[in-house]
Amino acid sequence: MERIDSPHNPWLMSLRKEADGKGELFLAEGRHMAEEAIRYQKAEAILSLSPYPSPVRNVILSEKAFRSLADQKTPEGVIALCHKGERKPLSSSRLLVLDGVQDPGNAGTLLRTALAFSFHDVVFLKGSARPYGRKALQASQGAIFALNVIEPIEGKDDFFSLLERSNYQIITTSLQGVEREDLSFPEEGKLALVLGSEGQGVSEEALSHASLLLRIPIEGIDSLNVAVAGGILMHALRPRKG
Repeated sequence: MERIDSPHNPWLMSLRKEADGKGELFLAEGRHMAEEAIRYQKAEAILSLSPYPSPVRNVILSEKAFRSLADQKTPEGVIALCHKGERKPLSSSRLLVLDGVQDPGNAGTLLRTALAFSFHDVVFLKGSARPYGRKALQASQGAIFALNVIEPIEGKDDFFSLLERSNYQIITTSLQGVEREDLSFPEEGKLALVLGSEGQGVSEEALSHASLLLRIPIEGIDSLNVAVAGGILMHALRPRKG
């Protein structure tokens, strides 16, 4: 069993660069995240304070070395080194598109909600938070390992045109949208729900391609948090038989 005591170990120093989630590797902290990474075969190694039973490489770290990697204030003593894996083509009937959702906590919560309501493909357009950054990962509660996450997409107009050619109905929110009580769609119908930035909403490209603009009826306040709004809409638009 391997052991590393020094936080200045060259391999550990290289791993710190993966914490931003920009590369093909990323760090997922906590026992639940490690378990999910192993479950979905995304873990390359487990770094821990004590021996951790797993089918992948286990490296024991001293407390000082571990804290040089940990992000949580009260770390659980387990970090999974993970790979993003192969990106799959869009295939599910429900697609979530994040169009400038910049807050990583909101982005991670939306990933968790997407899995709950069978939006198995999630696309991050340019300007959105990094899904594999520490805060987004923690907010996703491991849902990111079960989803087909595609990021970052830069050409918005081309992407929405591709969705149209692939027979996706593009739906987004707008203050000028309609209020509809019944948002049920046949399970076989393909739709893409586009959620915009917390301050500006969706981009002009999304609005120009959308076939349906929705407004969630609310009272007593101007707007909803994007993760809350996304949860309401994904629940309403989830695939249902019949």
